[in-house]
Amino acid sequence: MISALLSGCSLFSTDPLQADRFVRPDHTVPSPSGEYAASVEYGPTENNVKTWVPVIRDKSGDEVFRDDYPYSTRHMLYVTWLSSQPAELWVYSGDVGTFSIAQQPNGKWMKQHSTAPKEIKDLHP
Repeated sequence: MISALLSGCSLFSTDPLQADRFVRPDHTVPSPSGEYAASVEYGPTENNVKTWVPVIRDKSGDEVFRDDYPYSTRHMLYVTWLSSQPAELWVYSGDVGTFSIAQQPNGKWMKQHSTAPKEIKDLHP
């Protein structure tokens, strides 16, 4: 009986956002091209809630992009590369929306508010 109760407890279920493709403070993820790596660093605590700030580095470890917005972890939040692009990072925030971050033809990285492609939408648990 105890095992039946424990098996229904959420503490023992698998969190889909712990998959290897998702960037977390303890888990850097390489881009599909292998040229870049995405990480998230803790930003300022806001209203007693942790925030994450996405960062992209090149293979040398040099920072090429740092988001200017600390995303609240109070709402659904995930950061992942789009698998069909060499280096396009997506941020899904249940608080402020969905953003893509990609290198532009001039070499600079830019974040823009975007409608998520199917692959990113399908990741939402």
